[in-house]
Amino acid sequence: MSDVEPTYAELKRLVAYYKRQNRQIQLTARNSERMSERSKRVMSRAQAELRETIARLETTMVDLQSAKLAAEAGNEAKGRFLAVMSHEIRTPMNGVLGAAELLSGTPLGAEQREFLDAIRRSGDALVAIINDVLDYSRIDAGRLTLESIEFPLVPVLDEVLSLYRAVADTKGVALVLDVARPEAWYLNGDPLRLKQVISNLVDNALKFTESGSVTLSVHAETALTISVTDTGVGIPADQLERIFDEFSQADDSTTRKFGGSGLGLSICRHIVTAMRGRLLVSSKLGKGTTFSVELPFQTQARTGRKRTVVRHAATRRVKRPQTAEVELRSLSRTLLVVDDNPINRMVASRLLERSGFQVVTADDGIQALQALVSGDHTFAAILLDVSMPNLDGFGTTAAIRHMPEPYSKLPIIAMTAHALGGDRQRCIEAGMDEHLPKPIAEKSLLDLLALYGIKPVKQPAGLASPELAARALKLAAEPS
Repeated sequence: MSDVEPTYAELKRLVAYYKRQNRQIQLTARNSERMSERSKRVMSRAQAELRETIARLETTMVDLQSAKLAAEAGNEAKGRFLAVMSHEIRTPMNGVLGAAELLSGTPLGAEQREFLDAIRRSGDALVAIINDVLDYSRIDAGRLTLESIEFPLVPVLDEVLSLYRAVADTKGVALVLDVARPEAWYLNGDPLRLKQVISNLVDNALKFTESGSVTLSVHAETALTISVTDTGVGIPADQLERIFDEFSQADDSTTRKFGGSGLGLSICRHIVTAMRGRLLVSSKLGKGTTFSVELPFQTQARTGRKRTVVRHAATRRVKRPQTAEVELRSLSRTLLVVDDNPINRMVASRLLERSGFQVVTADDGIQALQALVSGDHTFAAILLDVSMPNLDGFGTTAAIRHMPEPYSKLPIIAMTAHALGGDRQRCIEAGMDEHLPKPIAEKSLLDLLALYGIKPVKQPAGLASPELAARALKLAAEPS
C-alpha cells in the first residue's frame, strides 16, 4: 500500500489548497463593490472550475481509498489462505516425518534406510518451502517480529553446525567453527531468527561446495560479523545482487539441480535488516563465496568478565521457567498428549516413550480435563494441540488455569500446525507456556522439556476428587 498512500495524501493537500483558493476568491468578490460585470463573470467561471476540480479530486480520493481497502482485504484473504494451507499441510507432514523418525530407530537394511532417508529429506524440503512462503508473507505484510532475550552466541553456532555435520561428512567437506574467546560473545535479540539466517547460509554453502571447507567465523571490528565462507563454485559478479531478489537464484538451473523456493536469501536479508544489521556477500568464481552478517554491538562488563552484547530490534520478550518452578515441575515423567489426530497422537507418544517418558493421550480438551483430574496420574506437562473438536486448546488452557494448584501451574506446551508469527503470541497470551510448530522435531521437544527438569515421583494424596472434576468440566463448558 505504500505506493497508494502518498498519492492519497497529496490529493488531500491539493483539495485543501483549492478550497482555500475558492474561499479567497469569494472574499475578494465580497470586498470589491465596484467590480465590473466582465470581472464578475471571469470570477464566476474561475469559481465553477475550482468547484469541478475539487469534486474530481474528491472522487479520485474516494476511488483511491476504495482501492486501498480492497488491497488490504486481498492481503488479509491471502494471509488467511496461507494460514489454512500451512495448517493443513503441517498436520499430515507431522505424521509422515514423525513416523519416519520412529522408523529410523528400528532395525533396517541398507536399502530400507536409503528409502527412509529419501522420505525424510523430501519431507524436510517441503517443510522448508512452507516456512519460506510463510516468512515471505509476513515480511510482505510488515508483520515480521523479533524476540528479545539474552543468549550466548557460540551454542547457537554449534547447534547450526551439528545439523549439517552429517551432510558435510558425506560430501567430504570440512565444517569449521572459528571463534576467538567463545565465552565472551553474548547477544540480546532473537536466537531462533539468527539461527535461521546462519542455517540458511551454511546450507547454501554446503550445497555449492563439493570439496574443501565451509567455515563459520565470528569477529568484531566496527561491527560484530558472523561469516560463512566456502570453497565452492562461487557466484558471477553480475549476479551478486540478484541472489537477494525474491524467487531468484544466481542461475535458473540451480533451482532444477538443488531445489528451493528462491526465497531464502531474501528472507535472510529482511531478518538481518530488522536486527539493524547488514547481510553482505563477496565471491570469486571458481574460488568460493563469503556471506557476512554484520550486527551493531557494544561491550559491557558482567559477572567479572567481559561480554559482547548485541542489541537487536525487538517486539516481545519470552518467558522462561525460573529455578523454583523447574524444581516444582520435576515431580513426574508422565506427560499428557492432547491431539484430535490419531496419527499425531501416536507419533508424539512413541517419540516420548522411547525417550523414557510415560504418556497418557486424549482426543480433545474434555478428555484432557477428565484425565487430569481423575487422580490416576501425576502429570509433569501437557502437550496440547490447538484446533480440536468439543473443546480446543485455548478453552482447555483457560479451564486448567482456573483450577487449583498444582494443576493450574502445569506447563502447557502448544504442539500445533498453527505456525504463523501471531499464532505463537496468541498461545502465550492464552496462558500456554511454550509453542512448538508442527512438524515436531524430536530434539526440539526434548530440549524444551528439559527446561522443566521432569522427574518421576509418587502422586501426592488427596489432589483429585469428584467435586474437582465437576468444577473443571463446568469451567470447560463456559466460553473461553
